Amino acid sequence: MLPLPTVRKLLRECFPEEQLEHVGIICVSEAELQSWMERLQKRLTRVTQCSAKFVLRRGGQSYVTICISDADKSSTDNWFEVQLAAHNDTHGMWISDSSYRRKTHASPAPVCDISQIETFLEAIKARVTRDSLRDKRTEKVTGLKKAGLTSRLKELGAEHGFSFAIGQSTRDINLSIRVLGRKKGYHFAFPKGKLDAVIDQVPDLVAMLEKLQLLGTTFRTNNKYWADRQGDWIEAPEPFEKRTPSKKK
Repeated sequence: MLPLPTVRKLLRECFPEEQLEHVGIICVSEAELQSWMERLQKRLTRVTQCSAKFVLRRGGQSYVTICISDADKSSTDNWFEVQLAAHNDTHGMWISDSSYRRKTHASPAPVCDISQIETFLEAIKARVTRDSLRDKRTEKVTGLKKAGLTSRLKELGAEHGFSFAIGQSTRDINLSIRVLGRKKGYHFAFPKGKLDAVIDQVPDLVAMLEKLQLLGTTFRTNNKYWADRQGDWIEAPEPFEKRTPSKKK
């Protein structure tokens, strides 16, 4: 799903409000509305990566819902609606952002010609494809850096005596660290773009965690939401210092 600022920008470019003064918004009578919507739905289904459906609700409300999907299904679909409505004291056909995952939606845009909708959908598709290629390149680079991070953490783990598990989400690297042979871990998530900088901080981080551990300090947060995307724990090689409980006399 494209970011809201991107959707707003494309709506402004493809449906400029100044056209209202020169061309005028599309207006359809109630008697012809259903047949007009059905023709629009059939026309839009011919656009690749696009599905359109005519919806008629109780009370006579009708609209065409449009879904633009990523060609390789690597991102969430983008949803829009075309319906007869009144906005800003202007009655006619408006297109609006209707992605159900979005809490805030872009303002509706006036439709002055059906070709504007097709131009807009092509612009959405082009942006989705561009972002998908960018994400794939980023993922490839991040994967290489993650492999380097894992190798470096193994070295540091052997040197400083800590265990770790590593994984990643769409935007973050998820790192868990256990110190002093304990079973409970400390869990961190940081942006992939900060990966190189974080590596340099790991020795100081481990030293600080050991001090906190000896003081009985624990964090209440855990990694249950992304633990399944991490690899197995990589244990530090023995021997390393462990605290042994004192024997009672």
